[in-house]
Amino acid sequence: MRRLREPMKIHAIQTGSVRIKTAQVEGRGRGLRRRLAVVTDRHWTPWLPTYAWVIDHPEGVIVVDTGQGTHLLEASRSLHPYHRWEVAFRVEREEEVGPQLRALGIGQRDVTHVVLTH
Repeated sequence: MRRLREPMKIHAIQTGSVRIKTAQVEGRGRGLRRRLAVVTDRHWTPWLPTYAWVIDHPEGVIVVDTGQGTHLLEASRSLHPYHRWEVAFRVEREEEVGPQLRALGIGQRDVTHVVLTH
């Protein structure tokens, strides 16, 4: 699409929302007790924004984290107990990283690096 020829810009794009168990935020207990506290906790955080970071650099675009995709939500709910019972995501298709990059005028070929932090 285009190559930036001006100074670097950083964009924070919201890629949906997440809520997690409060025990995970607070870190109750140690070791196994800490892990079990998350499973047994019935309290959730409010919905919190999830972000991907886009660094628009003269040598290319760097995407830090990519957010959750709607296709991954459907698959992960059935595969992993943590995703099924301990974390909840809300993501609309237009909130995914691809449509948001396109809205910024950034094409797939402009992205030179993707950094996943977790």
